Amino acid sequence: MSSTKKRLPRGEAKLIIEQWCNDYVRDHDGAKPTYTEAQKGTAVAAMTFSKPWKNWETEFDAKQSAGHVASPAPLAPVVVPVAIADAWGAAVAAVEAAKVKELEADKVLVRREVTQLTAEKTALATELNEILADSEEMQEEFEQERIEAAAALSSAMATIAERDAAITTKVEELVQTQKALAVQDAELKVAREMIEKLESSLERALHDERAAHANCEKALGELADAQVVSARIGDELKAAMSTLSASEATLKAKDEDVLRLQEKLDACSQEVSLRTAELAGASATEAGLREQLAAAEIRSEQSRQRWETEANTMRERIIVQERELAALRQANVGV
Repeated sequence: MSSTKKRLPRGEAKLIIEQWCNDYVRDHDGAKPTYTEAQKGTAVAAMTFSKPWKNWETEFDAKQSAGHVASPAPLAPVVVPVAIADAWGAAVAAVEAAKVKELEADKVLVRREVTQLTAEKTALATELNEILADSEEMQEEFEQERIEAAAALSSAMATIAERDAAITTKVEELVQTQKALAVQDAELKVAREMIEKLESSLERALHDERAAHANCEKALGELADAQVVSARIGDELKAAMSTLSASEATLKAKDEDVLRLQEKLDACSQEVSLRTAELAGASATEAGLREQLAAAEIRSEQSRQRWETEANTMRERIIVQERELAALRQANVGV
């Protein structure tokens, strides 16, 4: 059991220190106690002990110096008449008898107080035993809460491990999906390049068609006999139109392929969003379990601190009562 020194008010500490030091000087034939002896004997905290001790020490040293300097010269013996000596002896005997009766009465009172303090000490011991029993019960509750918290932590760790495995699987699936998306992006890029090439070919064909049509009109306006050339140009125009129709059909098919690839891309994006939401839910569940574990640890720490505070309070009360009982016993022994 660890003991703590009670910090008293400065005025009360001064009285206790002066009384203890004076008793020490009286019991040790005028010898002055040391700083450590006085502090241990008075059981006063160091912050409250220092200044009263210095004041008493200064006064003691001053008295000692004055006693050595002002030592009176030896006086001549005084002859006291017998009648005065007898009267003085009777008076002294009467005072001593009165003092003896007073001391006997004080002893009876001291014994009563000692008996009362013993009963109070017994009651305090009983109360301390009850507090110790309560502390053992609190310790058992703390152990139970710690076991439950450890079980909750184990369950949480198992859940987290399961979620980690699920997350790993989801991540692998996401990687595969991203690879598929990359392949589809490459295919889409190739398709777009083909579409751009077809559009360029179509533009060149339209440009050629316009040029041929302009030449045809010029030839028809200038030469009437250009019907053969016009027929040939018409055939070429039909062939170009056929080519244009085929290019338009190819371009339409590529557009449909692009739409299908875009639908696949949207579906993959939705799957990624769903997997991300599941990962966020797992993280939130883990955070909730960690918060519950932290709250359980805080409750356990508060219970332990409350028990330690109550136990320290009772220890201090018992120490104070034991000191008072020891002081009374010492006073009784001195009487």
